Amino acid sequence: MEERRRDLRLALAALGLSLAGAAGACIPPLEGTLLESRRYVLAFKPDPAVAVSRHFKLDVAACSKSGALPESLKVDAVMPEHRHGMNYAPTVKKLGPGRWQAEGLMFHMPGRWQLVFVLDGERFVSPFSLSHVQFNEQERAAILQHGPWPPPFRPDPSNRVSGRREAVALGEKLFFEPRLSGPGSVLCATCHAPGRAFQDGKPRAFGLAQVDRNTPSLLNVRYARWFGWDGAHDSLWAQSVRPFLDPKEMDASAKHVADAVRRLFLGQYKDVFKEEPADDETVLINVGKALAAYQETLVTGRTPFDDFRDALEKN
Repeated sequence: MEERRRDLRLALAALGLSLAGAAGACIPPLEGTLLESRRYVLAFKPDPAVAVSRHFKLDVAACSKSGALPESLKVDAVMPEHRHGMNYAPTVKKLGPGRWQAEGLMFHMPGRWQLVFVLDGERFVSPFSLSHVQFNEQERAAILQHGPWPPPFRPDPSNRVSGRREAVALGEKLFFEPRLSGPGSVLCATCHAPGRAFQDGKPRAFGLAQVDRNTPSLLNVRYARWFGWDGAHDSLWAQSVRPFLDPKEMDASAKHVADAVRRLFLGQYKDVFKEEPADDETVLINVGKALAAYQETLVTGRTPFDDFRDALEKN
């Protein structure tokens, strides 16, 4: 008797139907991974070769333990550890009673995924691991060119105190000193706020008045070739001098900045530059160079991608 019931269930499964029995059993018309709930049994089967960054299809079949055919199916995939899903939403086509095919799925990165099926409002989840990926030589070269991070430090040849510890310390104090400005009320950090990635988040910067452009971040500024939105300066220290002389930004002068240095930072200045702060314009230029030495230390940290890139380089 049981053998005949099994044969009947298999025959009905081939037609996309199910046999409701005392145990409420049903067999989906597809050989694949099985998922079961109180009401349904679902089977799915992906393409044989699922790979990173390649679209693939997924065959799905389901039956109801009550004997009624399930009507709707949605398919998705998520990475629970990263809390995100796929970059593309798949399309689900109904092939027949209890049969579907999902197209356009793509895993954009290796790792632990979950396939998610919503069958007539009931959710099924199945783990799917994509833990190994092979890159061809072109792909490998494209990844390796983004590093290593951070790049090796190279002193600015136009700045004689670039990379010197004492210059960095002086530059940091100058960066947060409002008395270098004409009215004594604004400082470099007014616009380049550390808590806002060394910018201010405003559409246009505001020092003593609103200026024409927004404030660029200083993070990784040492890797730039030109400075200022118009590229007006070819060195970081020259760009660092400019805001002192702009009436809308700090509204100072070479004499005002030099007098403030003599009054506030005389000892540190002489330790860094090995000279007296005698000439006003020379002092202003050297203030720019100390500020540049500090800004050269503002480098973003490493990310998981950098670890991945370095591991790939080491095979």
